[in-house]
Amino acid sequence: MPKVRRAFSKRSTQPIMPKKPKPDNQPSLPPPDDTLSWSAWPLALRPMPSGALILFILAVSLYSYVTFHHAVYAVIALVVLTGAVSDYLFPTSYRIDPEGITIRAPFQTRRIKWDDFKFYAVGDGVIILCNTLEIDRATVRRNPWLRVPENADQVAAILARRLENLRDARKRQSSEDGANG
Repeated sequence: MPKVRRAFSKRSTQPIMPKKPKPDNQPSLPPPDDTLSWSAWPLALRPMPSGALILFILAVSLYSYVTFHHAVYAVIALVVLTGAVSDYLFPTSYRIDPEGITIRAPFQTRRIKWDDFKFYAVGDGVIILCNTLEIDRATVRRNPWLRVPENADQVAAILARRLENLRDARKRQSSEDGANG
């Protein structure tokens, strides 16, 4: 498994920028216009914590049934707790293409255009897409996560290349606007 750096240091909320990939030790990457697809299922990767989580959800549902003497409360507890951790419990598929990134989970599909984020932070098995250059806990919670259990380096290289291309295009556009205006 490739070594992935922490998204932020323990003492600071400033993001740690990912290193630019070196061409000599870089795995073969697809060309910039190719797509990359993968899926992640955290439940399958960590069986012991996953089993504890499922037992906890079932125990809370059973407790609701016993306490309130009605199955409706047990179902409500089961649905709410399962919905709260659905990103962990169910597989999610990801796709990077020239238009942006698609995150497909069982109950929703989210499409993120390249212009919608300015920065990304690499964490332990995740890449967080940020729409601001400042990163804090609220930003981490609000912005989409790409779970990358095996291909973090490859995804980070594609994101770096795409963001660099966007920055170059924005600089050209602003210099053309400045020359024309």
